[in-house]
Amino acid sequence: MTTRAIALVVAVSMSVAACSTTSTIHRAHGPAYEAEIVDSDVNTLRVLGDDGRIHEVSREEVTDIDHPGNVVLTVGAILVAVGALVALSISSDRNGSQQEREDATAIALVYGLPGLMMTVAGGVTYISSKSKADAFETGRFPSLSRPPQVRSLPPPAPPRLPAPPPAAPAPVQTAPTPAHIAPAPVPPADEPEVIPAPPAEPPR
Repeated sequence: MTTRAIALVVAVSMSVAACSTTSTIHRAHGPAYEAEIVDSDVNTLRVLGDDGRIHEVSREEVTDIDHPGNVVLTVGAILVAVGALVALSISSDRNGSQQEREDATAIALVYGLPGLMMTVAGGVTYISSKSKADAFETGRFPSLSRPPQVRSLPPPAPPRLPAPPPAAPAPVQTAPTPAHIAPAPVPPADEPEVIPAPPAEPPR
């Protein structure tokens, strides 16, 4: 019974591990597009079409990208957690019979082995698709994520004011003359010398 259960689990795990590699590309002007992403750049997403040819999808058409493998990765992680809890209960139960231990081991394998393979397969598929579309997704809306650097203009220079008029010279202060000192006498001005005119001669 246990051998058959394990063989069935391995077969189911292999079929689940071969998960789809197609991404769901939601478009603004049309239905969602199922295709495998080949590569991308900042403005274009290149996908592999059903005809085996590579098609380009512009940024204006894409609204969202649902990468493959994320659901398988999540379910696999849950199954691994359940299998780990069952295995932990087996190791801690020392009073159980041999048959109960075998049944518990089979249950742990039924949950743990598919979960591990799903986790690995889903993680590899998701990371691969995400890396191929990384250039397209990280370059989305650069004006919102990183605004362009605009150099601000310097402030206008203030208007020139006229030069102030020169200051008037300060008056020269002279020391006052004491009252008990008489001023020096002013010498009289020289009178002009008067030269008499010669007498006039009588007429002849």
